[in-house]
Amino acid sequence: MADLAPCKRGQGSTLKALFTGFEPFGQHAFNPSSVVAEEAAARIGAAFNILPVDFHTACRAGEGSAGFDLVVHVGLAAATSWVRLERFAHNLRMVGDHPGQENDPDSVARLSPDGPLALETRFPIGELRRRLSAGWDVRHSRDAGTYVCNAIYYWSLKNAPRTSVLFIHVPTWERAEAQAFGRVLGSAIAALMG
Repeated sequence: MADLAPCKRGQGSTLKALFTGFEPFGQHAFNPSSVVAEEAAARIGAAFNILPVDFHTACRAGEGSAGFDLVVHVGLAAATSWVRLERFAHNLRMVGDHPGQENDPDSVARLSPDGPLALETRFPIGELRRRLSAGWDVRHSRDAGTYVCNAIYYWSLKNAPRTSVLFIHVPTWERAEAQAFGRVLGSAIAALMG
């Protein structure tokens, strides 16, 4: 995990914030999530990490979320052309990597045998959506999937119940678009948390 990098919060208090994005994976030679997270973190002086796309790292990163006031994870949703603000993380993960696996009940398992089936963010995503929607197609989502994005979100929410945690899925943008959205996202989050 990265070192804590404080940013201002109100008058005199400090907000400990972390933004994460993911490395390229599979057929995706470029992952815009890392650029969005880096730009947003730089906007408010927060810590930033680029993570490999694997369940072990997601678990470790989720466990480390408790040391922060705010954690924003950003991931790639290649199948959509809009930004998805994820409201829930589910206690599910895929156990295979084959076509149609999400429709096969035998291909998913629990992330945490003793954990709740779903966890909901405390982050004010309705207000964030209003702030971002002026220039971007931003929608609420209730399903972060069953891959590493959902896993890091679930473990962060489970291990850091007092932390404001958010997961954002972005489409397959080019670098310039990811940078532009990251700057707007950072400014919007700073305004909400300030």
